[in-house]
Amino acid sequence: MGIVSQQQVLDAMRHIMDPDLHQDIVSLGFVKNLTIEKGHVSFDIELTTPACPVKGRFEREAREAVQALMGVTDVTVRMTSVKKQSPMEALQENSTLKEVGTVIAISSCKGGVGKSTVAAHIALEIAQRGYRVGLLDADLYGPSVPTLFGIGPYLSIFIVVPGAMLFGGGVYQVLFRKISGRGESGKAASLLLAFGLMSLMENLMTVLWTPNTRSVRTGYTATSFDFMGINFSFTRLMAFFMAVAATILVMLFLKKTMLGKAVRAASENLESAKLVGITPHKVNTITFSIGIGLAGLAGVATATTYSFDPYFGFIFSLKAMIALALGGMGSIFGALMGGILLGVIENVGSFIWSGGWADVISYGVFLMVLLFKPEGLFTRNRMGERP
Repeated sequence: MGIVSQQQVLDAMRHIMDPDLHQDIVSLGFVKNLTIEKGHVSFDIELTTPACPVKGRFEREAREAVQALMGVTDVTVRMTSVKKQSPMEALQENSTLKEVGTVIAISSCKGGVGKSTVAAHIALEIAQRGYRVGLLDADLYGPSVPTLFGIGPYLSIFIVVPGAMLFGGGVYQVLFRKISGRGESGKAASLLLAFGLMSLMENLMTVLWTPNTRSVRTGYTATSFDFMGINFSFTRLMAFFMAVAATILVMLFLKKTMLGKAVRAASENLESAKLVGITPHKVNTITFSIGIGLAGLAGVATATTYSFDPYFGFIFSLKAMIALALGGMGSIFGALMGGILLGVIENVGSFIWSGGWADVISYGVFLMVLLFKPEGLFTRNRMGERP
């Protein structure tokens, strides 16, 4: 009687097929710990689950196949299974969370439903019972284009501004074109339509992205520079330089290009502009595109400085109106200086009194300018006009 080899034992079981994986149990590596001693063959068949429905068939066919080999006197088959790690065990393996016993996850597909409140109450209740508790409160949002492509907020200007300009031109053609030529009634209708569109977009953003406050965080968000004992925030400096650059570019466009001169002419006297061949709708489309593009630029500047939500832009719209009143209607430079002056007034008022007085002071200055110098602080009265 010859001595059977391990290869002969394995070859004898190659006809035993797994019905789900469509391979034999030897090729799949199910046969483990094979030993042969004086005709006694012993091995394990390690399954992927202890509840395998063909477990009995594997054991019977393996025993019969090995027992039929010449030189085999006895066969021992042990049916085992791989122990599956729980998610917590997998997380704790080689992790700093080895001492964490239980994780309670509270989630929702909609914001503003009380997840943080519920999580805080549960954490406090468990802590009061003597357990050590850690609380992680996080909001997860879908990826944005800058995030997907690794683009920083300032580089995204080259995407945001052109996209906003295209959007602005489209909005004018679809919504404002029909009412733009109705004289004074058209101006009032445009104002109401713009307000309604703003409300619609705010509520649409709330539905799509929740009303939760968000922020843009980068490696330079908290960076600041010290100059002559004064600390300057990097993001606020960038917002200032962006405003100055935008002002210069708009001024050059209006004064040095034929298209810009057409815009100025139409704003001064639309009827006379028509007589010299200027198309009102073309001019309006351009100004609308530029205006929405500048709003996109302002959005990048404010998003890197402040936390924001879908209703955040309304406050800055009011501030822009006040700055425009301070600087004077029709003056690009005046609008810039009005914004700087408004910022100085608010910050000085907050320093002397408190931050809660900032809006009161700015609106008070707004009313004073409208009453005593309605043409603005940085413009001169036109001849024949009353102050």
